[in-house]
Amino acid sequence: VFCETHTFGNDGEYLVTISVTNPADETGQGTVTVIVTNVPPVLTVESPVEGFEGTPVTLVSSATDVGDDELRYRWDFDDDGQWDTDFSLDGSVEYTYANEYDGQAVVEVDDGTDRVTAGVDVVIANVPPQIVSDPPTVAFTEQRYEYRVVVQDPGAEVFTWRFDEAPDGMTVDEF
Repeated sequence: VFCETHTFGNDGEYLVTISVTNPADETGQGTVTVIVTNVPPVLTVESPVEGFEGTPVTLVSSATDVGDDELRYRWDFDDDGQWDTDFSLDGSVEYTYANEYDGQAVVEVDDGTDRVTAGVDVVIANVPPQIVSDPPTVAFTEQRYEYRVVVQDPGAEVFTWRFDEAPDGMTVDEF
């Protein structure tokens, strides 16, 4: 009885031939084709990802492959089933969420034969609006005072306006 072990480094078909010789110098031979199937890559992610709307966050993934295949990654940032990036050799990607988000991003790695996906928990917080205009600080008696407020907000919120403090009768006109 003879036993030989071998670890194949990659998938494919391999021809294995073994010969055996007895003391009378007589040789026997056997051949077999070994079919080695691909082993899917092992995917890991850094989770959770936290940030603020309008500010880039980095989503990080990495994968290993026993077959040393080239690995390509793509991302679905809001887990809607639509891939938001093309395949890339880099498992990490920077993305800016326009609005607050609490859910999953999905990464997929492809080794040319098999594809593996993993979810990343993403929590993107809302950012309060900021008034970025300077109001006129001088007003005249019996003349209309007007201040066109300019607001910045990375999200797509609809704003409501109110005075926290103002003279009686002052009103807000919304445009």
